[in-house]
Amino acid sequence: MIEDIAFDWMPSIIENFVILYFMSYYLGFKDHRAILVIFTCLLCFLSNLSSYITTYEVVFTLLAIVVCICYGLIFLKGSFLSTVFTSLIPFVFIIVINTVVLYVFSVLTSTTMKTLIFERNAIRVLLLVITKGSFILAISLISRLSPKSDFMFKKNEIVAILSI
Repeated sequence: MIEDIAFDWMPSIIENFVILYFMSYYLGFKDHRAILVIFTCLLCFLSNLSSYITTYEVVFTLLAIVVCICYGLIFLKGSFLSTVFTSLIPFVFIIVINTVVLYVFSVLTSTTMKTLIFERNAIRVLLLVITKGSFILAISLISRLSPKSDFMFKKNEIVAILSI
């Protein structure tokens, strides 16, 4: 139970919250902010479901992107095109960061990527910290490039998210 929380739910909560937080501050809210929690939970459910039903992982990822687009269209101020774009950016970063970090660690440890993903040990914890920290940093940097956004994680927010 605690392993499930540490290795599955917490990284998923952090990652999905950052995705929706990025979208919300990039596009701007037009409705109540509490809905962010509901959509974070929905994305976490899809994310964790995909880890149990791995044969349909791509389908769950596409569903998560559709959920983000719906969230943006219903509750955020951006146009359709900007909503789709801001929905895709985080997922592209996640794929690139996770692939690069997993590849580097698999070469360094002479272990398969599959083993690194499914084993629950200190290396997995280090991988989670590196991938989620890199994701937060990448989203903060890409957000800083936007002329219409003042979005940027503060140091204490990054430390709080990583410490969780």
